[in-house]
Amino acid sequence: MVDDKKGKKGSISGVKGSKKTGQIQETGGVENLSSVEKAAGISKVGKALGIGNGKSTGQMSLAEREQILKMVEDEAKQFFKNSGIPKEKQEVIEQAVKMAIDTGLIDEPDDGKQ
Repeated sequence: MVDDKKGKKGSISGVKGSKKTGQIQETGGVENLSSVEKAAGISKVGKALGIGNGKSTGQMSLAEREQILKMVEDEAKQFFKNSGIPKEKQEVIEQAVKMAIDTGLIDEPDDGKQ
């Protein structure tokens, strides 16, 4: 415990003693672990479809595309502001999101396969 000097604000004269600590209990063993299996890769990415009707939402103009990509940049700055993720990794993630958006905009002929 601490002995404050009376009359002097914030000064401490010394430590008179300390409390004794107790014992720490041991942790139990980990049981029933299963191995992690390898995940399958992605075989194909299709185009983005309209909600519910299964048809394309229409062509996007270059200006609209640029606006969406600018929104991605703005959101990335906000998201990564205090994340602690290195700048290089932030850029990789941002570019991956942009690529995913661009991939969804590619108009491929519908061959009936999925």
